[in-house]
Amino acid sequence: VYESTGIQNWILVGLVPRDTVNAAMNQLWQRTMQIVALVVLSIAAMVLLMVMHRGRTKLRRQNTAILYRDVLFEKLSQNVDDVFLLLDAQKNRADYVSPNIERLLGLTMKSVRKNIGTLALLYPADFPGRTKNYLEGLACGDQREWDTEFVHQKTGEHRWFHVVAMGSEVEGQTKHILVLSDRTADRQANQALSDAVAAAENANRAKSTFLSNMSHDIRTPMNAIIGFTTLAVSHLDDRDRVKDYLTKILASGSHLLSLINDILDMSRIESGKIQLDETEVNLSDVLHDIKTIVSGQFYAKQLELYMDAIDTLMTK
Repeated sequence: VYESTGIQNWILVGLVPRDTVNAAMNQLWQRTMQIVALVVLSIAAMVLLMVMHRGRTKLRRQNTAILYRDVLFEKLSQNVDDVFLLLDAQKNRADYVSPNIERLLGLTMKSVRKNIGTLALLYPADFPGRTKNYLEGLACGDQREWDTEFVHQKTGEHRWFHVVAMGSEVEGQTKHILVLSDRTADRQANQALSDAVAAAENANRAKSTFLSNMSHDIRTPMNAIIGFTTLAVSHLDDRDRVKDYLTKILASGSHLLSLINDILDMSRIESGKIQLDETEVNLSDVLHDIKTIVSGQFYAKQLELYMDAIDTLMTK
């Protein structure tokens, strides 16, 4: 080692063995490498910890989001009339069953998850499609719809459902998604509407028949009144004949008034305000009035009417 002393031209010469120098350099190099390695390992550990923390945070958020979705879906399914099922086509098992299946169909989630064949119990004993496999051949992306009748397994009530089946693929496996929509209320409303329409049509037919019959019944005394009035006008000089005609006109008018009262009573019957009164009548007089009312039509057609009202009694 050469080093100037600063005194005139003197130079200080130092002699150090090479092994000593190399040993010191090797030690320094080793310590430097150890420090560098420690720094690198520390940085790598920090980066790894940061990545792990970020991954855990992301995973925790994903789990929380999945949990929220599950809770939300469970709450929604409890308040809707649709049952959701996810079925594995290969393993023939239920991967998911919405909890409202017990309320709508009387089956528990555990029983369906344990044995998917429990769903066959929903069909009535005499249902024609009880043994039919509606999901056979349902490929990914396909969709099928049909209406069916189920029996509630707890109440025994017959309910009607609209079923939608969709084929899907999850992680390379074929899945069947089933949505069972309860349409019992709609069916009952439609049935009630159909019954109401049928009742209205029957009522209209009954009213039409009633009006037709009443028109005919009203026409008969009206013809008698007009006919006997015409005869009375034609025989004004014959007092006895005019008196007989007027008597028959009065009887026909009374009968016509009775028919009109009956028509008015029909509206009371419909409103439930009719009240029946039992009174004694003379059957002979009733038959005589009937003969008087229709006799004019018989005379006009040159026919004769015979009526035997002997020994008729008073009746109610």
